[in-house]
Amino acid sequence: AAPCLDRWSAGDATRTVSNLAAGIYSVTVTDAEGCSAASSYGLRENNTLRITYAVTPTSCLDNASGAINLTVTGGTMPYTFLTSNGATTEDLQNLTAGSYFVTVTDSSGCQMSASVYVYKKTFQVNAHITQPKCYGDSTGSIILSPTGGTAHYQYTWSTGATTDSLTNLTGGTYTVTVTDSTGCSSLFVYTLTTPKQIQATPAIVTTACNTFSVNLSVTGGTQPFQYQWSTGAQTQDLTGVSPGTYSVVIIDANSCTITQQVAIDSTATVSCAISPLSQPPVCLSSGNMIFSSVVGVQYQWQLTSTDNSWVIQSGATSDTLRYLAGNPNTTATFTLTVNKNGCSQSCTYVVSACSSTGSTGGTNNENCKDAFSSTISKTSDNGTCATYTWTVSTDGNSRYGLSHTVISIPCGQLSGYSDSGNYPLVVGTDPTTGVTGLKVDNVNNFGDQPASITVEFTLCYSTDCATVLQNWNPVVSYKAGLCIAYDTISVQSGGSVTTAYPNPFQSTFQIDVTATTNDVVSVDVCNQYDQKILSSISVPVTGNVKNQIKIDASALQPGIYIYKMRTSTSVYYGRVLKLN
Repeated sequence: AAPCLDRWSAGDATRTVSNLAAGIYSVTVTDAEGCSAASSYGLRENNTLRITYAVTPTSCLDNASGAINLTVTGGTMPYTFLTSNGATTEDLQNLTAGSYFVTVTDSSGCQMSASVYVYKKTFQVNAHITQPKCYGDSTGSIILSPTGGTAHYQYTWSTGATTDSLTNLTGGTYTVTVTDSTGCSSLFVYTLTTPKQIQATPAIVTTACNTFSVNLSVTGGTQPFQYQWSTGAQTQDLTGVSPGTYSVVIIDANSCTITQQVAIDSTATVSCAISPLSQPPVCLSSGNMIFSSVVGVQYQWQLTSTDNSWVIQSGATSDTLRYLAGNPNTTATFTLTVNKNGCSQSCTYVVSACSSTGSTGGTNNENCKDAFSSTISKTSDNGTCATYTWTVSTDGNSRYGLSHTVISIPCGQLSGYSDSGNYPLVVGTDPTTGVTGLKVDNVNNFGDQPASITVEFTLCYSTDCATVLQNWNPVVSYKAGLCIAYDTISVQSGGSVTTAYPNPFQSTFQIDVTATTNDVVSVDVCNQYDQKILSSISVPVTGNVKNQIKIDASALQPGIYIYKMRTSTSVYYGRVLKLN
């Protein structure tokens, strides 16, 4: 029912409202009876202004050469402009780098704003880089192509060059400053990497007697590799070749080459030699020895005689053979076969007859070797001279007293020597036993009771002699009455030092062992014929301290016995005497 009352959210109480801004408007209509109804209306702004712009960057020197060119569409012209730097023009000139806020207002009061950034002008440099192909060569290059700057460009290289490219470069780091015609410049750094040097390592393998293969390991360079051997082979490894010198050219994927020489030593072939006896052995005597001067090989001895009375006692696979001489008027043939790297050679030595007497006449009915024994140890070595202690012992059961004993010296110069008994010491070859070395002469009262003589001597050596001494097993000869006997002993030094005591002993003896590292050693006790007569003993030892190994020999008969101590690297020998 009329009349009605209109109430707008904008505060007006009329039916019509005008001059409204964009937004949401609500109205409540109430009639005379108090009935009402509400409704909402939304108005949106009809602003069609649009701003686009084009930016001219300022120089890299930021010299206010930048510009903003505005383009305005929509709205109602004319437009007014206001920029954050205070300018009121449509387009802006002489600008430095930075952000500018522009507001555009049309004649209806509609506004539109935009933020425009003016940046510094820069340029890019593209580089075409060629790396060096081979180790140590100068095949690298850097070629520059600038874009985005203002020609012409200037170049200043760390090498001093002023061109847009560098050639004939080795591996390394190169820097360049590029400047355009406006004075803008940038620094660029380039690194060239040289391939690693081609290296070849040959390993020579023996495949058969005088036949070898070469296994070649190649590193560095650029794979894959090609191979050109002097034999014509084109494989990485070489097979089935004889001693000689070979070369291989190795070519990598960049055509880089090296030449590797491979020498296969002809000394890999083996020779055989038996040292002649200085005099025939005494017939039916035991413990005689014959030697081979060849080292670094495997040995196999054979002994034949016209009546089979000559017998091998021990050492059939060593450089020293111990044998029993046969009957008078018999001929013996010693045959030695040596093997190295699959090559074998044989040689023989013939004894046409043994001697029925010693050098002083008479018969030889005893083995004086059972009554005498020797040990030797190296006590010091300064690299040019070494000092040794040689001990000669007797169990006191020799029928005749020892007249002299000789230890063989293979090389070097004796610079000093002395003995505990003040006996004459003579250097040279003993005419009685044929042993060349150091002789203890004119010994008396030695052999009828347990005793010992200690000889100390210093031996100076050359480089070649040092090699010989590394494998030196001295021969010791004994002359007592009509008896001549020989013994081969081992030099104790370096890896372990051993001492056996008490010596002589009655039931047990002890071996003191000082090793340079922790190890496990085994000990055998053998008779004079190198036959093991006690079970092996295996004992762990600690390095650089004295280790004690007790040997129970109570079950053995009185006499001289040999103990052999084996370490992981060496074998050491010693003699002990068991008393009644």
